[in-house]
Amino acid sequence: MIYNVLDRSAWTVKDRMTCEVRAVKQVVLELSDDLIRQVGPYQSRLQELVLLGLAQLKAQEALTLYTRGIVSFARATEIAGLPRPEMIRQARALGIYPRWSEQMVEEELA
Repeated sequence: MIYNVLDRSAWTVKDRMTCEVRAVKQVVLELSDDLIRQVGPYQSRLQELVLLGLAQLKAQEALTLYTRGIVSFARATEIAGLPRPEMIRQARALGIYPRWSEQMVEEELA
């Protein structure tokens, strides 16, 4: 049966529990010819491409905040939305290692 998703009066209880209405917005991007050639093979997977790029950008921004001493590594992990082991891998790939001070070492060894 096909429903008009905006006419909720016709939905059964089961339909209300399983139906999800998603708002979809159109975005227009202006890309250089070179970038269009690079993206071309992935045209059918543009949403995945954008999500992967967004995840990478969030991780890089969070790690930048960490390296500047603005946030802790735990907070950077939250900002990036990644599990701690994955964030550690991302940090190491960028040559970022934990900050240690004499006080931190003493506290850890105590």
